[in-house]
Formats: sequence, structure tokens, C-alpha cells
Amino acid sequence: MKINNTFKLIIAIVVSELAGIIGSVFTTPSIAGWYAGIVKPALNPPAWVFGPVWTTLFALMGIAAFLVWKKGPDRRDVKIAIGIFLGQLVLNTLWSIIFFGLHSPGGALIEITFLWLAILATIIAFAKISKPAAWLLVPYILWVSFAGYLNYSIWNLNRDIPAQIQVNQQKVAIATDAVKAVVNVANEVSGITSGAVFTFELADADGHFSNFGLVRYANEVKADPVVPEHAVTFREIGEGSSGNAEVDSVSNQVISMHRRVADFGGELSAGEIEQRARQFLERVYPDFKTVESTLTPAVNMKGARLNNGNYFYRWDDLNYKNTLPKGVHTDIDPFVQVGMTANGFIFSYDNTVELYRNTDLSGLR
Repeated sequence: MKINNTFKLIIAIVVSELAGIIGSVFTTPSIAGWYAGIVKPALNPPAWVFGPVWTTLFALMGIAAFLVWKKGPDRRDVKIAIGIFLGQLVLNTLWSIIFFGLHSPGGALIEITFLWLAILATIIAFAKISKPAAWLLVPYILWVSFAGYLNYSIWNLNRDIPAQIQVNQQKVAIATDAVKAVVNVANEVSGITSGAVFTFELADADGHFSNFGLVRYANEVKADPVVPEHAVTFREIGEGSSGNAEVDSVSNQVISMHRRVADFGGELSAGEIEQRARQFLERVYPDFKTVESTLTPAVNMKGARLNNGNYFYRWDDLNYKNTLPKGVHTDIDPFVQVGMTANGFIFSYDNTVELYRNTDLSGLR
């Protein structure tokens, strides 16, 4: 069947962009986690740059392939050139899998060498058929040359990192997945079916919790912590944002998630708001039904609509302090809390109950 040039152009661009889409499946999950935690060279661009650049380059690849394809798909030199072109597309996708999917800069460095050679071979093959097609690939090989430099630098900067830091990088990746899971559930329960994105980036691979702390008071103003804290903390991307998230790196449980409020839809009844809050808790904190009877609803915060129009559902663990050794105190009583707008958007989640209850107190007695 003969295909007209318009469809050939569309097919060529779609096939090229598809290689990028497949690669992004492995790239995107690692950006805020593993990739954010590794050491990068000074010339490394911000993460947001790569998406637009690669989208443009894949489009240019598609146009270049079209210029060659339209010369005659039955020609032997065209078949060979398109075959080489498709081969480099496979290598391009494979690089994303190795670097981002397998977290292997060393393996990706070897692979990108073959990719660069395949691109050069494609340019040479295209030039014999269509010089404009070959020139359209020049930005591509220049960018991959730069990517090769970044790949080498990242491999070189991180290859001698102590094993403990390697472990921390793995913890960051796991913690990132945990926050993503909570955000996804919050989006689903909030009724967001499209346009939802993950907007958190790593802040500290070994930080502190905002609402947790076991202390002994040295005097009326000084309190000394008595247990270590190991929180992987995140900040919400965006100018002026105060959003953040915390994950316990021991249990990989999300301790808090706070994000910008999204305004959409109409207002829900108080009953519908509470139903959504419970649906959310049942999914992110499956033990809530079991422990709810041991918790106390906070005064004026069980379904109370505040002056700003938001609802908060909060339960405090007032009995936990009675289990502590003499002289040990909590900074803030353990609690579970969900914050929602009047239209049902979940913008905050806190849960220090399990964090406190799972803390080993045997060494404090």
C-alpha cells in the first residue's frame, strides 16, 4: 500500500517520539529520587531542561527519517539507512533503561559510546541520500556528545562513593516511591483523573521529622533528644511553596505530605468530606481502623471547617506518653491528621502514631 508523504512524516515523528516516551517510563521515576541523590558535575543542566530538549530532538529525528524515507522505500540505500536509524533509536531507549532504570552510570557510559557511533553512522548514511536529513541530526549528535560528558562525569564522581552513601541513595529512591504512592492515592480520592503530577524533590536524605521527638529536659528551656531520627525529607517544587513530605527511612512509611491547594469543582457536604478522608486513610494507613479506638478525636478538629474553608480530621494518641520511661517526653503527642478543602482536595497528611509506637524504648529505661 502506497503511503502519502503526510502520513510518512507523521509516522516517522511518532515512531521517534515513541522511543522517548518508552525511555521516560524508566527516567521519570528516578528524577526525584536516585538521580537527585547522586553527585553531578557543575555543567549538569536542571532536570526540567531534558524533557523539552529531547522532545525537540526526537521530532528532528522523525523529520530526518521522513526526508530519507520519501526518496523511495524500495531503494537499497534507503532501507539500510532507515535500518541504521531504527537501530540507534533502540540504543537511545536502552541508554535510559541502563542509566535511570538500572541506576548504572558505568553501564550507560559503555552503551552511550555505541549510541554515538550509531548516530554517526546514521548521519553518514542519510547524507548519501538527503543532506538536509543529515544536518537535522547534527543537534542530536552534539547533545549526545554532551550527554556522554555528563554520563562520564557522573560515573567518575560517584564511583568511589562509600557504600553507606550508596545505601542512602537506595533509601531515597524507595522513599520517593512511597511519597508518590501517597500522592497518587490522594489524587484518586480527591477525584483528580488527569493533569496530576508529582511535584516533590529531595531536600535531605537523612534529616529530621517536624512533629516527632523524644526528649529529656535538661532544664526549663533545654531539651535533649534521646532517640535518633532518620527522615528522608522532600520539598515541593515551585516558587514560594511551603509544601514538604517526610518518610521514615527505617519503615519507609510516609510520615507527612503537605502540598499546594488545588481549587476545582463544587463544595461537598461535611459527610462526603469525612467519607473521603476515611477512604484515603484506609488506603495509606491500613491499620487505622484497628487503632482508631485507641485514639482521641482532637477537639474542634474532627470535621471542623476552619475560617479558611478547609476541613481537618485529627486523632491524637494521648495514652502514648504513659508508656514512656520516667523523664522522657514527647515534643508533640502522636497524631493522625488529614487536611481537605471544601471541594474534597486532600492537601495534607500527617501520621506519627506508628513512628512513635515503633520506636525502641528499651535502651531508655
